[in-house]
Amino acid sequence: MLPLEIIDHIFGFLQSDSSTLEKCSKAHPILSKLVPKHLYASVIIRVPTDVSRLSELASDNLIAHYVCNLQLDLVWSVHVGSSRRLLDQEKIALMLPKFRMLRGIALHVGDDPPTEWPLLHEKFREAFTQCLRSSSMIAVSILGTSEFPLTIFRNCTSIKRLALGGEFDFDDSSSDSSSPPRIESLSFYGCHRSSSAIISWAKICSPRSLRFSLPGDFGLFQSLVSIYSNTLVSLELALGTTFMSSACPIHCPPLPKVEDLIIHTSMSFFHGGRDYDTSLPMIASLATSAPSLKRLTLNILFWIRGIFSLREFDWSPLNLLCSSSLECIELHVTRAIVVGNVPPEELLPCLEGNADLMRMVKQGLLTIKTNT
Repeated sequence: MLPLEIIDHIFGFLQSDSSTLEKCSKAHPILSKLVPKHLYASVIIRVPTDVSRLSELASDNLIAHYVCNLQLDLVWSVHVGSSRRLLDQEKIALMLPKFRMLRGIALHVGDDPPTEWPLLHEKFREAFTQCLRSSSMIAVSILGTSEFPLTIFRNCTSIKRLALGGEFDFDDSSSDSSSPPRIESLSFYGCHRSSSAIISWAKICSPRSLRFSLPGDFGLFQSLVSIYSNTLVSLELALGTTFMSSACPIHCPPLPKVEDLIIHTSMSFFHGGRDYDTSLPMIASLATSAPSLKRLTLNILFWIRGIFSLREFDWSPLNLLCSSSLECIELHVTRAIVVGNVPPEELLPCLEGNADLMRMVKQGLLTIKTNT
C-alpha cells in the first residue's frame, strides 16, 4: 500500500466525487479513517429538504470539524409559508456555530422574487454574519439575495475571495473605525441593479483578480476596472451566450498591470460564411488595453452549421495581440450540441485549416484545445 500521506493527498482530489470516496472507505479499514475528512469537506444543503441532514452533521463533533465549505441553497417552494421559512432559518442559525473550521460559506437564494435579507430570521442573519467574521473564513459567495448590506463585510479581514450576485445596499455615511476587507479575488454576477452601491463599496477594496459576468451593466464593469486599474493582475470576463458585440461599447479603461485575461463567450457560424455574434473586436480591445498582458485564454462555445464558414472565418484581430509581452494564447473551443451541428471530430481540423490561426500556432503563440 502507498504511504498514507500520499493516499490522503489523492483523496483530496476526489472531494467532489462522494460516491468514489464512499467506495474507497469500504475497501480497507485504514482507508475508512482517511475518507471522512474529504467526504465532508464540502457540503451543499438545500433548504428546506436538507435541514435534517445539516442537523445530523452538526450533532457529530468530528464530522462538523471536517466541514470546510458549506453552501446553503434557500429554495423554498412558493407554497411554503413565511412561518415555516423562519423556523427553518432559526434551526440553521443554531447549527452554524457547530462548524468551527469553515473556510468557505455560500448563501444562494433561488426564490423569485429574491428573498430580502432584512426579512430573514434575525438569528440566522446574526449566525451567518459571525461566520463571515471568523478568522478562518477565506471564500464567500452571496447570490440571489435582495437588499444584502455590503457593510456586513467590515471587519471581515480574513476573506480573500468574494462572489456577489443579486441586489445590494451600501451605506457609506458611517465613519466608524472598522477595518476594510482584504479581498484578493472579487466576482460579480448580475449586480447591475445595484451599480451605485457596488461602486461606492468597491472603493474600499483592492482586489488583484476580478471576474465580471455580462450581459449586464457594462458601465459598472468599466467603473470597476477604472477603480482597480492599479491593483488588477488578472481579469476574467464572461460575455454570455447572447452577447452581441455591436450592442455593447468596446472601450475599456487602461489595465496597466493585468497579466492574465480570461474570456468566456460564444460564436455562431452558418452556411454561406455568414458570422453572427462575434466578440473578437471587444476581446482585441480588452487585450490591447493591457500592455503587460502575458496570457490570454479564450473559452468559446461554437454554434456551427457549415464547415466553410468556420474555416474561412477572419481571426486576424488576434494577430494584433502579438506584442512583446504576450507569451501565449489558449483557445478552448466547445461545439454546441444542436441538430445539424458540425460533428465533434471535424471541429479541430476546421480550426487547423484556418490560415490566421495556423500562423499563430507556428509562431508558438497559440494553443488550440477542444472540449467536445
